[in-house]
Amino acid sequence: MDKETTTILDAMWENFETPFLGSGQPGHWRQEPYRSDFFKAFASVYEIEPMDGEQVKRFLKECHLRRDDPRREEKAEELTQICDAWDEWKYAWDNYPKR
Repeated sequence: MDKETTTILDAMWENFETPFLGSGQPGHWRQEPYRSDFFKAFASVYEIEPMDGEQVKRFLKECHLRRDDPRREEKAEELTQICDAWDEWKYAWDNYPKR
């Protein structure tokens, strides 16, 4: 994975993590502005290296999801949902190129 892709995914994690900070509840990722932010990250990464959702999830879990995080399971579940959507976006762009 190149440095630009890593930088984009690191920023994506920061956007993902923000609602979990403190005692706040995470905003559901399918709501705006979260959904657009994640799709923009997808679009940027796709232009560089069309990764699938599993690759993205593996990278983010290995680099950012701490084992001692008390909200680890909750974050892992939401991350799985985002990466499932990532696969759907990739499928669409692979099979129906942008105009």
